[in-house]
Amino acid sequence: KIKLSGAPDPYLDDDERFFTFRVRPPLKVLLVYDQSYEAEYVAAAIDPDPGATATRPIQAERVLAAELSAKYGGNLQGFSTIFLLNVKQLDEFSDWAALNRYVHEGGGLVVAPGHLSLPENYNKLISLLPAQLAEQPHTAKPPTTMGNVANLTHPLFARYGKDLASMLATIPVYKYWPVRGAGDSGLILLRFGDKAPALIERTFKGPKVGKVLLWTIPLSRRPDATAASAGAWSEFPLDSLGWSFFGLMDGTVHYLAGTSNEQFNFDAGENVLLRLDP
Repeated sequence: KIKLSGAPDPYLDDDERFFTFRVRPPLKVLLVYDQSYEAEYVAAAIDPDPGATATRPIQAERVLAAELSAKYGGNLQGFSTIFLLNVKQLDEFSDWAALNRYVHEGGGLVVAPGHLSLPENYNKLISLLPAQLAEQPHTAKPPTTMGNVANLTHPLFARYGKDLASMLATIPVYKYWPVRGAGDSGLILLRFGDKAPALIERTFKGPKVGKVLLWTIPLSRRPDATAASAGAWSEFPLDSLGWSFFGLMDGTVHYLAGTSNEQFNFDAGENVLLRLDP
């Protein structure tokens, strides 16, 4: 409660105002990788101060892909979002099965293959992923760009609108994974400047909708990499080129967790809607 006091006020009814805070537990995110640098950019975008305690709306945990099953035993439901970052391969009967169950129970999965990834391992999961990877990545000559947002009203992009689209159109892309069947079971959200799919979404209906986002570039960049090296597929993760990477990574977690459309601020007299989980 806020109460104004001081000199006598002939009208007391407007001297008090009431407000509430919603204290929401942090969103837990799991970053899965083979090499530690693959998680650095995403972690810096969504959980930049891991040493803090009370000021972390998102808490990122990291795990080597080889230790995923041993550490979590297939129980991934405690995470709002899981990032699979340039992982070479996962075991079909333990790791992929656990991720498949996680998504079908309403989880959010982000898959970002890179130069380490074996397409034959990923393509077994066409029932989970929104598209299949080609046998080899494509080198763009001349380099293309992060390109065109397919739908600016999508929750991933609506917050930033045309500012985000114009920024993405300036970011160089040197290499990406061509995909097959992108329009069959998935929705293309973002295309490169040469029209190839950059980001594809697939949803799974249930009591809570599960979502899979497939990037066709890795979400990292080796610090010592050059445009021609294996680790430099794009300049997307570099904050020197703007805030698009930070905005999309942070927005991805909230979108997949189902919190991106929550309204917390209301004007006096406005109806407050409390949305209950199923």
